[in-house]
Amino acid sequence: MDNITLAEATKALMEAEQVKKDAEKAAIAAADMVARVRSMESRDMILKLLDQIEEYTPEINNFDKDLQKEVKNKIKDIVKSSFGDNFKIARVSKTSNRY
Repeated sequence: MDNITLAEATKALMEAEQVKKDAEKAAIAAADMVARVRSMESRDMILKLLDQIEEYTPEINNFDKDLQKEVKNKIKDIVKSSFGDNFKIARVSKTSNRY
C-alpha cells in the first residue's frame, strides 16, 4: 500500500463524501425531471384520447343496449380508478333549476 498520511486519507474521504452527496443530488434532480416529463406526456396523451372519445359520444345513443351498457361501465371504471370509489358524477337536470 502507498504511504499516505492520516490527513491525506481524511481529505480523500471528505472529497469522496462530497462527490457522493453531489451524485445523490443529481440523481434526485434527474428523477424529478423524468417525473415532470412523464407527467406532461401523460397529460397530453390523456387529453388526446379523451378528445377522440368525445368525437364518438353523439353516436352512443345509436349503439345497441349491450354496447351502451359496456360503454357506461367502462366510463364508470375509469372514473373510479382515477378519482376513487366515493367520487360521483351527478346528473344534470334539464327541466329544473332547483338545487
